[in-house]
Amino acid sequence: MKTLLPALLLLLASLAMPPRVSAQNEIGYVERFALAGDRDSVLQELIPGSEDYYYFHALHFQVQGRRAEFDAILEQWRKRFPDSGRFKPLEDRQALIDYSSDPAKTLD
Repeated sequence: MKTLLPALLLLLASLAMPPRVSAQNEIGYVERFALAGDRDSVLQELIPGSEDYYYFHALHFQVQGRRAEFDAILEQWRKRFPDSGRFKPLEDRQALIDYSSDPAKTLD
């Protein structure tokens, strides 16, 4: 019984304490970007030249329909990070957006 007493006390003490919540209440950058009323100000938090900088700027331009800026940032991104696979989903998405004006290019 003496050997079980410390374990029993530990169990009772743990049941008496409220559980600790380890979840973070702070939202990350993706959520701030998605929920921002003014995404231009949120984009200023990114480090110029970083891959996140290119990704979120390209996404922002694409969503706003700013095709020339989208193409320009994608070109810069490709030069800086030629082996990145992160721009491919945005290119595919742009192809779907362009389907109504050029279905053959989208299907290619």
